[in-house]
Amino acid sequence: MKKITPFTLIELLVVVAIIGILASLLLPSLGKARKKAQQAICTNKIKQHSVAVAMYAEDNENYAPVRYDDGLNWFRQLASGNYLPNFEVDLRACPNGSPIQDTDKYWASSIGLNAKLAYDDGAWQIPVPMDTSHGSDTMLLMDSYNIMPVVWATTLTADKVLDSDQEKRIARHDNKANVGFIDGHVAALGSTYLQSKNDATADFWLP
Repeated sequence: MKKITPFTLIELLVVVAIIGILASLLLPSLGKARKKAQQAICTNKIKQHSVAVAMYAEDNENYAPVRYDDGLNWFRQLASGNYLPNFEVDLRACPNGSPIQDTDKYWASSIGLNAKLAYDDGAWQIPVPMDTSHGSDTMLLMDSYNIMPVVWATTLTADKVLDSDQEKRIARHDNKANVGFIDGHVAALGSTYLQSKNDATADFWLP
């Protein structure tokens, strides 16, 4: 019978050390890949909501869903009208954002709608199809800075864009935020760019 020679302690330590080195090299890459995957999930959700808003607008004289304070928020209108598949929390939660714990709150979402398109007393018209001269410049939906403000006002201040709490900041995807525009495309915009968009009359807010 052939004699089996066991590993020596030194050989085992060398193997463990090699595994440790490989792990230390791979973990940062895996972390970056995970963040990219989370951003992609968030991008897809904003894209889904953008398509739903466009469909709603086509059926409602080119108007976006109007914000109300009685519980019928803009994304509830989309869900109740079957423009979104359901009202599940997962559909409105960003993987990098604040967890939505109180699922009954009608305002609980990680996505905010452009306030210029959703006033209580009416709504700005969204051109349909969404291909106006400013369609690629005007924001429709964007990562919100907390779970409460689901309608965006024209206040992209530094404390909101770069909150010390990673889950609450707008630019939570490697200092970028996912933004859906009224022409249908979604882009990741940097914190410096976002902070420069505080003019309520700019193309970023008005179509």
